[in-house]
Amino acid sequence: MTLEVKLSSSISVDLYSTMADALTSSNKWHSKKLAPRNVAYFEDKLPKNYQSGDLLKGKLTLSKADNVKKEVHYPVQYLLSEKPKRSPAAKPSSTSSSSSGSSSTQEYDKALKDLKLQWMKKKVVDISELESEFGSDLDFLMAKLSCCVEDKTCQYQPTVASLVAEVYKQVNTQDVLAYCGTKMDLSVGASDKQSQMEKTKKILMDCLLAEGVVIARELKENVTDPSSIY
Repeated sequence: MTLEVKLSSSISVDLYSTMADALTSSNKWHSKKLAPRNVAYFEDKLPKNYQSGDLLKGKLTLSKADNVKKEVHYPVQYLLSEKPKRSPAAKPSSTSSSSSGSSSTQEYDKALKDLKLQWMKKKVVDISELESEFGSDLDFLMAKLSCCVEDKTCQYQPTVASLVAEVYKQVNTQDVLAYCGTKMDLSVGASDKQSQMEKTKKILMDCLLAEGVVIARELKENVTDPSSIY
């Protein structure tokens, strides 16, 4: 049995030139001329109560003028696919004593590392004392960068340049850009991914800021008239 129901209002769509623009809802077309065989992508605004397998039948018009809508339209049939599903929140489960002990150890190690890095920034602990312990650890590299910003004698080459290069090796800038350009993420574990991406984005921004501060300081020191660089 097939039921036909008339919608209370028409469905509007936004047109875009690329699939990426449609997914991120950016660079929407307001007025555009298309040559034959040109492709346009659209973002639909469907009723909230639709079901998978529903079929929309109607007419498509590309003009806002009422007199044009009546004369220029195209028949359309649009089969609706399944709605995106959000994964249910995982229920807290009882943990064994061994896993609980492991988690406590990790928390202790992290807290101890953060404490050492804080004292390093305050110059109570020397950087060389922590090199063998942390090496290329990302938090340690960022703490060293922070120390370079505070130390007016620290030079961009080779100290800061090498630190920045090490950070870039561990930060995937393409993943950060893709995350910033994503309008909505309905994948499994999206919340954890968002938290990690925000942390990574902050690291990247802090790294760029530290690099810029040191470079600007050297430029200012190497010119006769400091006001000329502004």
